[in-house]
Amino acid sequence: MESVIPRIARDHDLAIIAITDRPTDLDGLPVDRVLVAYPRDAAAVLDAVAQTGIEGVDAVMSLGYENPPVISRLARLWSCPGVPVEVADRCTYKDLRIAALEQAGVRTPRFRVFRELAEAAEAAGALGFPAVVKPTDGTSSVGVSVVRDANRLPEAVAAAREATGRDALVIEQFVEGTEHTVEGIVADGVVQVAALSDRKYDAKHRFAPFVFEAGDDLPSAAGPKERAALEAAAAAAVSALGIDDSVFSTDLLLTPDGVYVLEVAARLSGSRFGTHLVPLASGVDIVDAAVRLALGETVDPTSLVATKSTFVASRYFPSATGVVTYVGDLAAQTWETGVVEVFWEQELEVGQVLDGYRSAKDMLASAIAWGTTRAEAAGRADRALAGLPLEIGLIGVDDV
Repeated sequence: MESVIPRIARDHDLAIIAITDRPTDLDGLPVDRVLVAYPRDAAAVLDAVAQTGIEGVDAVMSLGYENPPVISRLARLWSCPGVPVEVADRCTYKDLRIAALEQAGVRTPRFRVFRELAEAAEAAGALGFPAVVKPTDGTSSVGVSVVRDANRLPEAVAAAREATGRDALVIEQFVEGTEHTVEGIVADGVVQVAALSDRKYDAKHRFAPFVFEAGDDLPSAAGPKERAALEAAAAAAVSALGIDDSVFSTDLLLTPDGVYVLEVAARLSGSRFGTHLVPLASGVDIVDAAVRLALGETVDPTSLVATKSTFVASRYFPSATGVVTYVGDLAAQTWETGVVEVFWEQELEVGQVLDGYRSAKDMLASAIAWGTTRAEAAGRADRALAGLPLEIGLIGVDDV
């Protein structure tokens, strides 16, 4: 998503300071200064900033990364516009978020916050199986498991605990439905939706007990009534959490008996959603809106109105247990018409031993494509991933 940095710098006449733990990702980009720190570690980021003596920063924002608590603390340090620290924390940590949503009457799956396995077992007895066990921070379904019986609960709790540094964990009621992302902005308390997608979860149990999302489809196939319900739920969640003068992203579950709110973030969506998929599908530049809000400027509501309607699909290629026997150059590949981008999610090399899929952090590659129909866009993205210059073999004794 850092590929939008040149456009941000040019369109807003800004000098860019980047804080990242992967500085080589910024090679060749117009970044005036790079500070090396893990962007979700507030102490490390603030320490890196303190050592530079940087002053006079105009805006601070995240490019779809799950670190609003760090962003809000930097904004406070530099007296920049931004959501308050308590709001950023409330949006990011699941235990705080779902408690606030429940108090405001926003519908979420039934849940319990727990710290010990015995508490989880008691909660599962009340909620019933299947249930979902989650850490209270993080993204990409890291540490998330669908538990179908009590025998699997200890393993799921251990996986969630391993994925977080926080004591609190969450167990939720498992609810079936279609999943969607609503992304937009809220300014002066008014919510403006920029995009509504269908998240591809039809094979979510492929790597059970872990949850697999295969990508996104835009625009949503939801009808007018369903779209209105999804957008209303997103607006209610944003209001309940106190998000204002910010971009937002919500993950929602649409069921026959209504909408459930799953996730709410005071940031752009990740996985190139706002930077690539939204403008390709609708012509809406949600990144420009995010920058303007971070600068404390007014966003013209008409800038979030679609100027075109193109079917767009993103698809992800999950890791498999094995060893890389061949990996080629994506730049040397020829893709069919409509394939916009195919890119590695990880640096791969021959001889590398791969683990099986456990979360979205285990994606190996992604593809983005457009089409004149929903099926055409999805088919192009699927065929691009099927044609990856990648071969994975069985693991031998010498590979381990």
